[in-house]
Amino acid sequence: MKLSNLFIIFLLIFNISNCEKKKKNLIPIQNQVGIDKNGNVVIGTQNSSTTPNTTPSANTAPVGTLSNTAPTVTGVYENEVFSYQTMRVVTIDASVVDGSDQPIVGAVVEIRDTTNVNTIYQQVSNSSGRVQGSLNLNTTETTIYVYVIYRGVTTPAKAVVVRTGDNKVLVRITQIKIDLPTSTITSTGSSSTGTSLTDSDGDGVLDSIDDYPNDPNKATRLKFPTNGVNTIAFEDLFPNAGDADLNDSVVVYYIEEDLNAAGQIVEIRGNYQYMAHGSGFQHSLYLRLPSTVNVNYSSEVRNGNGVLLGNAAMTKSKTETTGINAFTPSVTDLQDGLRILGNTNTTMPAWNSRTTDTTYVNGHFAKVKVVFNTPVARSVIGLAPYDTFMRNESKNVDGTYPTDAPRAVTSAGSFQVYEVHRPGFYKFTSQATVDGDLREIGEDIYIDKNNFPFGIVVPGLWKWPRESRDLRILAQTGYPKFANWTSTQGVQDANWYSDSAAASSTNNYYASVITNKAALDTPNSQLLAFLGSVNSFAEFQILLGLLVVGVIGYFIIKKKFQKA
Repeated sequence: MKLSNLFIIFLLIFNISNCEKKKKNLIPIQNQVGIDKNGNVVIGTQNSSTTPNTTPSANTAPVGTLSNTAPTVTGVYENEVFSYQTMRVVTIDASVVDGSDQPIVGAVVEIRDTTNVNTIYQQVSNSSGRVQGSLNLNTTETTIYVYVIYRGVTTPAKAVVVRTGDNKVLVRITQIKIDLPTSTITSTGSSSTGTSLTDSDGDGVLDSIDDYPNDPNKATRLKFPTNGVNTIAFEDLFPNAGDADLNDSVVVYYIEEDLNAAGQIVEIRGNYQYMAHGSGFQHSLYLRLPSTVNVNYSSEVRNGNGVLLGNAAMTKSKTETTGINAFTPSVTDLQDGLRILGNTNTTMPAWNSRTTDTTYVNGHFAKVKVVFNTPVARSVIGLAPYDTFMRNESKNVDGTYPTDAPRAVTSAGSFQVYEVHRPGFYKFTSQATVDGDLREIGEDIYIDKNNFPFGIVVPGLWKWPRESRDLRILAQTGYPKFANWTSTQGVQDANWYSDSAAASSTNNYYASVITNKAALDTPNSQLLAFLGSVNSFAEFQILLGLLVVGVIGYFIIKKKFQKA
């Protein structure tokens, strides 16, 4: 066999193996993009003097009666309640209607983030013409873009402002309207460019925008964040704010979700890595889901060198090392929480926040998968990273722990330990005195009386504070914009965490790392580097297998031709 022929076969197989990866879960749009005199983003043949602000998809949508009609989006804006969070939630409970105010059944609504590139929501309107769900936006995002596709025809984008000039924020989308009768919209089964308008699995989502075109149970894959990683960090002295450095347990994560056409969650895949353990207490990381869900749970944990750990039974021991687990959680298991990363004595072997540290040490990696045997609505579990919480394994529940604070159902092996959650999940149901302060009904349990949170999510790889560097005190924090962000109730300096001065600030652990600092920046975190190497190896194995099959097939065909 000639080397050139082998090379041709290799290229052919490589293209076949990559064709599915090229499928984009963005709705195809028209070629010309601009902004009209009313500030609407327009796509198509409408005149515009504005330079295009986004890159068109390779698969253009069919030219039809929607080509110059951006949808009208109605939303509710309210004053934002500041709670030290870098993310905000926008609820979607919207009717999708046409120009005659008739509900549109089977329309796909897609929403993209401020870049107008990354899909953060996609759902088919139901039999009543409604779509329901939520968006998780960085507080720095200023605009979202709404598209509607119906019978293979895509509208231009409608730019929707997230924060208004008077500092009110979008909290809910209530209506999405196409300003013409849907009876005028027709489809011939293919676009003007020849793009197929087929729906192979019959779920109501065209193959061109379906991430799983041959699976009727899945339609959309979402990523949190859309690029890179986010950081979740906790303060462990709850209910006392302690030194307020939020470095006691620091984890980076990257999560994918699979949704069906109705926007229900079918599967979650989470990837996590311990980055810092700035505490003398022992911690573990858990995920709590409602006890009503029906799921299968599996996890795989590797040490800081990427070596897969051995099997470990999923028991409620607070000292057990984490390994490989796969099981169907009971109601009690769900209430107690699903373990992501075990005790920091083994999963985070170094105190990555002390001022004396000079070498960064890799924490353990975890890959978990939650399969919902019965799909659930977004409202059931919330947005990523959901109710991910820290258990303080060294501090058993005592008289200072608020009565309304969540705790494990079982108590075997001193399992009832302090839990630390992010704000937004648990409220006081009765008046209580906690840490010397009177707390009222409805107040958030995990925000103290001074409005300080015990857990936060920070976009990107956060350079966490050194030990005892109070984020709230300007002289101590490695983030000088943090004080202005809090004093303006989040209106100004919403990107305080991305301050370039943080990398060189002696108040942050990152600045003290002399050895292995490169591991913190390649290519955002070791987590992504680890995931990339694992995925690349898997793809290589698949490609090698296809190459072998192709070579065998070549010789079989060649032999038949020789006999002929």
